[in-house]
Amino acid sequence: MSAALTRSRAPRPIAILIGALGGQGGGVLADWIVRAAEIADLPVQSTSVPGVAQRTGATTYYLEVFPATRAELAGAEPVLALYPCPGQVDMVVATEAVEAGRAIENAFVSPDRTLVIFSTHRVYAIGEKVGPEGTVRDSAHIAKAAETFARRVIAGDLQQVADQSGSIVNAVLLGLIAASKMLPVPLSAFEQAVSEAGVAVDSNLRGLAAGFAFAGAKPDMMPEARPAAGTAPPGRDPGPAFAGAPEDLKGLIGLGADRLAAYQDEAYAARYLEHLAAIFAADRNAGGAARDFALSRTVARRLARWMAYEDVIRVAALKTRAARHAAIGAEAGAAPGEPLRVIEYLRPGAEEVASMLPPVLARPLLRRAAGRRSRDRAPGLALKIRSHTVTGFAALRLLASLRWLRPYSGRFGEERALYGRWLEAIHSALGAGYDVALEVAACAALIRGYGAVHARGRAAFESILDSELPAVLAAGAPDPAVLRQARLAALGRCG
Repeated sequence: MSAALTRSRAPRPIAILIGALGGQGGGVLADWIVRAAEIADLPVQSTSVPGVAQRTGATTYYLEVFPATRAELAGAEPVLALYPCPGQVDMVVATEAVEAGRAIENAFVSPDRTLVIFSTHRVYAIGEKVGPEGTVRDSAHIAKAAETFARRVIAGDLQQVADQSGSIVNAVLLGLIAASKMLPVPLSAFEQAVSEAGVAVDSNLRGLAAGFAFAGAKPDMMPEARPAAGTAPPGRDPGPAFAGAPEDLKGLIGLGADRLAAYQDEAYAARYLEHLAAIFAADRNAGGAARDFALSRTVARRLARWMAYEDVIRVAALKTRAARHAAIGAEAGAAPGEPLRVIEYLRPGAEEVASMLPPVLARPLLRRAAGRRSRDRAPGLALKIRSHTVTGFAALRLLASLRWLRPYSGRFGEERALYGRWLEAIHSALGAGYDVALEVAACAALIRGYGAVHARGRAAFESILDSELPAVLAAGAPDPAVLRQARLAALGRCG
């Protein structure tokens, strides 16, 4: 080692921990950092630890960059570690909020050393989607923990930044890393690394620039989990029926309508707005303005999710989105024009297939499935569809195009009747008190998941409407706590 880098004054490696989900380009991000360090003539080493597929497959990437050029080292080789140690990580980078929370929980973040860069948007785990209410991790709590335990935090909805720049979140994170100045690597080296990779170069450079600009505009940002009052999320104008509603509520309703138009069609979105207009009018007449229209907010969220229930048609539509294939290509490191093979593993059960058929066709299929169960034979189809081929992609697109059939399906009618009953119950409950109506609205949390979880939740939901709600409404002094206790107990049983 040169005299300028004697043992007593030798710099220590810069330790970087990246937490990412499958499809978000965590491996590509790590490769970009490695190549940028090499361009800057810095010793660098990286490794990865695959995680379980609790969402789309979480993987941890660990890098060490030695902050002295090889010329300065004069032939000496620093020893770099393969795995992170708690309390000895300089930078934690997360493509999603819970991945940042995981690093904090595992003590990789320390107040005297660690810069935490993460996106506050969420990609929900399976347990959050089907578990009891309250199992969803809150980005605001993670942000608070980061503020408490980190030396410095750069955070924001980087997915939104990526969408606005026409890129993906890993490129935006690269821009934030470059802007942080934690690495002795110039911006030009990061740009060169992206260009040399040869994958979606133009969009990735736009994302890098967007991230760099974001960090420059807001060098230390701990955003609110909810938009500030008067700020509308990007969604359509829901129309004059919602005159007088707060702007963020209008945006929420507009987003729900946009979602349902994409899910089915504009007529379906109009039906959603019609239901919400009636709820909003009743909410306003019941003094909801003093409660920040809590009832309308709850119904807007719950109804949009309920009306856009997941089925085989929806799954096929999601799997054939251009953005998904671009993300897979970026994660795999495929060069432009390079062949990419994608195999979809599907196992739709008889109930899932029957749910998109008219009742007259669904009944024989369900009877046959019941017979197979009685003979201990597992129902369902095991499918492997090669969506990179013309025939495989066409098969998925054909399935996705069957959304015109959805309104004629048995499940569509069942769901419409059930959420219609729920809305009527909310209107009735308002006469007994605002809090009673809020509790009825919150009961829609029981309608979630699929298979046995969905069946148990639906049975519990109907039981509350049939038993507890009539008793509460008949009481001289209606008590919303009765409904709350029934709902929470049912969530515990059905989780």
